[in-house]
Amino acid sequence: MKKSLFLIILLIALFALLTLSASAFTVEVRDDIGILDFDALAIDRDAEASEMLQDTRFGILTTMSLYRDDYPSNSSVRSRFDITAQESAVILVLRLLGDTYYYDIYLYGEADEIFSDADVDAVLDDTGVYSNLKGGRFEAGAQSFFSLCADVLQEHYEKLAAREARAPLVAVIVGVIAAVTVGGGSVLGVVLYYRKKRHGETYPLDRYARLRLTAREDRFVGSFVTRTRIQRNSGSHGGRGGSGGGGGGGRRGGR
Repeated sequence: MKKSLFLIILLIALFALLTLSASAFTVEVRDDIGILDFDALAIDRDAEASEMLQDTRFGILTTMSLYRDDYPSNSSVRSRFDITAQESAVILVLRLLGDTYYYDIYLYGEADEIFSDADVDAVLDDTGVYSNLKGGRFEAGAQSFFSLCADVLQEHYEKLAAREARAPLVAVIVGVIAAVTVGGGSVLGVVLYYRKKRHGETYPLDRYARLRLTAREDRFVGSFVTRTRIQRNSGSHGGRGGSGGGGGGGRRGGR
């Protein structure tokens, strides 16, 4: 009886744990050329990770290209998903040129700041992403693409949370080190001062040498001021190139 009760409790606990931990985030789909057979995509993630990613939007856009580098502008992709200047977003753009597929990653807002160039290349060159998207297996390729992107974002947020958790301890340690340094320096200064006072003169200058000032003279040789004219550029200074509008980010690469 006790064994059966224990098994029942264990099964209930496992079921509850699986229910709480199972979660996913949704990828929006804008299939403008009709090459996808799904209207939305759910990427499996545990509940904690999904909560970390809730402030970032994920999406897929399909489009036609007239030539190899004919990819959508940053503003057109932003407009297609109604991404505001303050929003973080990761967008996968699938392009069809003849019978060849190309894909690009667009990052906006905080996501653009989080992803390094190495992170972007790692996602784009992943075998599960490259072989599936190039081969027309879009659902499998998108699953790999967004899972890798989620890994990058989750790792960043986990490091940020760990840093915030360590902040009080670091502040205490820094305070203790500063107090010990200041206190130790003060004690050392006092000790050295009194040790110096206890030492006698190594050579009695007052007995064997004297200094008598017999003359004093001040000479002023003049002063000079040099002025240099600095040419100022009256033209305007621009920032990074690109389309106008609020918020940062855009296309970061493609294959």
